[in-house]
Amino acid sequence: TKAKTDQLFASMSKSVDKYYADKEKKAQKDLQQLVKQGMLTQAEADKRLKKMQQADQREANERKKSLDKMQKDTNAHYLRLEAIQNGSNAKLQKIAQKYGTDSKKYQDALHKALEKENKRYSEQLARDQMNANGKVTKSVSKGADEQRKILQKLSKDKGKLSLQDLKQTEKDAKKQYEAAVKPAQKARDDIIKAAKDKH
Repeated sequence: TKAKTDQLFASMSKSVDKYYADKEKKAQKDLQQLVKQGMLTQAEADKRLKKMQQADQREANERKKSLDKMQKDTNAHYLRLEAIQNGSNAKLQKIAQKYGTDSKKYQDALHKALEKENKRYSEQLARDQMNANGKVTKSVSKGADEQRKILQKLSKDKGKLSLQDLKQTEKDAKKQYEAAVKPAQKARDDIIKAAKDKH
């Protein structure tokens, strides 16, 4: 139903906010650790944190735009389904006038119209999802590249970082990527399932 879908999208939007808030806290902690170790000055840490926050804000806005688009498409889908079920389609109206709404011909045409709309919606949702994933993947890749560049700069500026630190940064980048893509894929699957369950 529309209410459940709206609730799902609101929940996903909150998840985006929580993800970036948690990411910011972890980054602050990591940067402060580097300041304590003398690998960064406080000014450098503040500058990097600010840059990361700006990038994260852009990324979060992109995710929310994608969610808004998906929600708009979902709401339009529900309106179309309702219109089809109410027989406001011209073809259905002709069949209803000629054979009645209880006729097999009308029910077959109704079923076909509903299937066509569900297929159209699934394709639109898949396009929205691919577009969202592309933007998120690009943004996450950019963030991972930025982390690598920071590590390289730190390594040159302050001596060698341990192999363990480098591996941890790689793991963090992978976690960010998975955290960005998996919720979007789950949202797509939930919406498609909800649409299929309705019909």
